Amino acid sequence: LIFGSGKNDNKIPNNMQGNYFRALSNGEHYIAYNLLYGADRKKLKPNDVLTFNTDQDINVDLYGKAILQDQVISNGRYRDIIRISIEF
Repeated sequence: LIFGSGKNDNKIPNNMQGNYFRALSNGEHYIAYNLLYGADRKKLKPNDVLTFNTDQDINVDLYGKAILQDQVISNGRYRDIIRISIEF
């Protein structure tokens, strides 16, 4: 699985860059967030690859962690679009 760049990756608030790698948007404001996976919730950076060497079915648990530190934002639906590629 390859988790590509998100639509808003270049709009991460300046004070969040370095620790957060993606951004959600409502079309006007941006919120920094990370995609996390697995029981230990490792960060999935843009273009990270998850490789599985198994012939059995697997589940990949994904989580999101957003941060609003020192940000004034409006209410609304925030979203991002991330391309995911599957190679086998």
